[in-house]
This record gives sequence, structure tokens and C-alpha cells, in this order.
Amino acid sequence: MTSVATRTGKAVRNAGSAAVGQILSTVFAFVTRTVFIYTLGATYLGVNSLFTNVLAILSFAELGVGTAMTYALYGPLARDDKAQVAALMGAYAKAYRVIGITVALVGAAVVPFLGVLMKGRPDIPDLVVLYLVYLGNSVLSYVISYSRSLLIASQNGHLDVLNRTGFALVQALLQIGALVWTHSFLLYLVIQAACQVASNVAITRQAHRLFPGVLFQKGTRLEPDVRRGLVRNVAGMVYSKLGSAAVSASTSLFISAFVGVVAVGLYSNYLMITGIVNVVVAQGIAAVAPGLGNLTATGSREASSVAFDRLFFMNFLLVGASTAFLAVLLNPFITVWVGAQYVLSWPVTMLIVVNFFLYGIRQTAITYINACGLFWAIRYKSVAEAVISVGLSTVLLTGFHLGIAGALLSVTSSTIATNLWWEPLVVMRRALDRGMSRYLRDLIGYALATLVATVGAVAVSAALGGHGVIALLVGTGSTAVVVTLVGWLAYRRSPHLAYARDVVRTHLLRRTT
Repeated sequence: MTSVATRTGKAVRNAGSAAVGQILSTVFAFVTRTVFIYTLGATYLGVNSLFTNVLAILSFAELGVGTAMTYALYGPLARDDKAQVAALMGAYAKAYRVIGITVALVGAAVVPFLGVLMKGRPDIPDLVVLYLVYLGNSVLSYVISYSRSLLIASQNGHLDVLNRTGFALVQALLQIGALVWTHSFLLYLVIQAACQVASNVAITRQAHRLFPGVLFQKGTRLEPDVRRGLVRNVAGMVYSKLGSAAVSASTSLFISAFVGVVAVGLYSNYLMITGIVNVVVAQGIAAVAPGLGNLTATGSREASSVAFDRLFFMNFLLVGASTAFLAVLLNPFITVWVGAQYVLSWPVTMLIVVNFFLYGIRQTAITYINACGLFWAIRYKSVAEAVISVGLSTVLLTGFHLGIAGALLSVTSSTIATNLWWEPLVVMRRALDRGMSRYLRDLIGYALATLVATVGAVAVSAALGGHGVIALLVGTGSTAVVVTLVGWLAYRRSPHLAYARDVVRTHLLRRTT
């Protein structure tokens, strides 16, 4: 039986390796994108982003299957029930085969409509061939990759991280070389597919060594209650992921269809930057969450409620500060990074920043939903979110011709209409057994504080002026001062701020002693 110390040690090791792996993979992707932009340009960047989003919509179901299977493996692994582990892995393999075949068939059916998805079809040779290679790469991602969940569920996630990070480095180096020496988008995609297959083969061999006789075992069957629970969890998680997958991917599709693929490329640069910040914020929330106690196993609803409020405040500190920095630095950074021709208009940039805040401030409720397994309870929210976003995008782009701003406004509206109140409502009722008044009061206060800090930071940065790297340095310094000042004035007497200081001091002391 695994001791508590051993489990804790594995958890710390996996969390640390995941954070390092995520940072390194992000750096590799950023460098590769930079070379991609300078060698192939905005049109190819837009096509690459469009294809990515088309296939993201087609494969959204995988998001539910992977998570549900990982959860289902915990019990049998803890009991050393190899028969049930083998049965689960067999079911996982079948599910991934079905998903892969479905993506291949539906993806192939999209080919005749590629022209519809692109306003002013770009002058790129062999566009259909490129799309089919991209589709093949997506389908190959399901080949024997399900073995990763076995490593993660058995607290060997660091091995998966090492595999992903190592092959991400190899892929980045090969793709950069191909771009610099051949300028071939086709070779770029082929390298991506080859590295994906090699990564899956390597991780499967490693899983087979650790768990001999579990993978590819025939004749094993899931117990009826396990099968029923698994189907319910998969359905609930697919529902919960549907909204975010449909909204994020359809936004780029609408921009491509009504504005053009070049605009998709410009927008994707901003998404990459905000995505990097989201990773940093997520790691910050993950770092402080353990200090709040076990979110699911606590015997006191009041203790869990206090933990929620504390985590929500820390969530606000991270997201609110990041929002102000993005508002000030996004366009200057894009200018320095790839040039002024890749900068979007100020209103569009602000909508991107607003959507970043709305997504980030939801993470506390999402953390509780994940910890408490509330996917089934929140399933209809995701459907409503997708319907509202797609419907508004259609109206705002076809009726009002608002372009990128219209697509982003639909995301803003669907988030406010569904996620911002529905997710915490489920948490309050199902996990904390309390009303919404305290949450809404805090949310409004955090939003106002963020607005004041952001407007102040933008005004101060504009008054100080500067260009290029100087603008970045001046904006960073002035925003740090404004954010700190607003935060202190607004919450200097808050017990949550005092608690946050204690958490930071404790973590710093632990790291320095």
C-alpha cells in the first residue's frame, strides 16, 4: 500500500514536472511561431490557425473521454485490480478508435466547404492537400495515445511530461530547420505528424513496461456499475467541454469566413500570448489551492466556503493584475515581436482583454466543479453557451458587419449570459450549500477594481509615452505601480489580503529554508 508520504512526494514531483514541461513547451511553441511568421507570413499563419480550429471542433468529444478514463482508473489501480485496469484500457482504446474514425470521416466531408470557411480563398498551392495532411495528423493523435492516461492515473505523470516535452523540443528544432531552409508548410506539417506518432509509440512502450499484460489485453469486460458510471461521466464531461470548444474554435471560423484568413492569423497571435498568461495564472492558482485545504473531502461546509472565498480573492489578484498588464503591453509587444502590421485595432484588443478577464475570473468555480465532479449538473450550461455564441456571431457578422469585434462580442455576451453566474450557482448549491449574494458582491467588486486599475494603467502608460522596447519597459513599470496602488487601496483591510500575504510568506520561507 502506498504511504501518504510517497503519494505526496509523487504529487509534488508530478506538479513540478508539469509546470516545467508546460513552460518549456510554451517556449518551444513561441519560438517556432516566430520563425513561422517571418518565413511564411500572415496568410499561412491564418490557414494554420483555421485548420487547427476546424479540427478542434471535430474532436471535442475526446476532452470528455480522456478525463473520465483517468478518473475511472484511480480505483482499480489503488486496488491493484489488473483485470479492471485492462478492461478500462480496452474500452479506452475502442473509444479512441471511434473518435479517430469519426474525425477522419467528418473532416473529409469538410473538404468541399473549405472555400466557404475562407473569405477570399488564399493563393496557397495545394490547399486541400495541406488540409488533408493536417486532418491525418489529427487522426494520428488518437493512435495508441490513450496509454498516457494510465501513467497519469498511476501517479507517473512526470513520465508523460518528459515524453511530451522531449518530443516538443525535437519537433520544434526540426520544424524551425524546415522553415528556414525550405519554407515548406507541407514539410512543417509532416514533421508534426511524425513527431506525434513517435511520441505515442514511445509512451505506449513505457506504459507497457510499467504495466505488463494490461495494454492490448483481450477478453476483459467492465463491471456493469463501472460501465454505467463511466458512460455518465463521459457524457457529463463532453457536455461541459462542448461550450468552450465550440466558442473558442467557432470564433476563428467566423472570422475566417467573414473577414479572412489573414485576420485569423493576427488574432491567433493574441490568443497565443493570452494563452501563455492563462498558463501562468493557472499554475499560480494550482500553487495556492493546496494551502486552502482539501476542496472535496472536507467535513465542514463552512470551511469549504471560506476556502472558496480565499481562492476567489487570490484568483482575482492574479487575473486582475494580468488584465491590466495585457491592456497596456499587448500591442507594444506584438509590434516589437513581429511588427506593426500584425497589430489589431484598439477596440478589438480591448475585447480580447475583456474576454481574458471573464475567462480567468471563472477559474475558482471551475476548480470546484472539477474537484467535486459536477460535470453532469452543469451540462446544459455548455449547450446554452454554444448556442448563444454562435447565434450572436451570425447576427453581428452578417447583419451588422462588425468583423473581428463582432465575433469577440459574441464570446463576451455568451460568457456573461451563462458561465459567469451558472457555474458558481451550481457550486454554491451543490458543493457549498449557500446563496449567491456573497459571490456576486465579490465578483462586482473585483470587476470594478480591475476596471479602475486597467484604465489607470493605460492612461499613465499613454501619458509617459515611448516606442518599441522603451514602451514595454515603461508600461511594465507604470502598470505594476498602478495595480499595486489600486489593490492596496481597495482591499487593504480585507482578511483575504492578509491571508494571501501569509500564504506568500509561508511559501517563500519554505523555499528559502
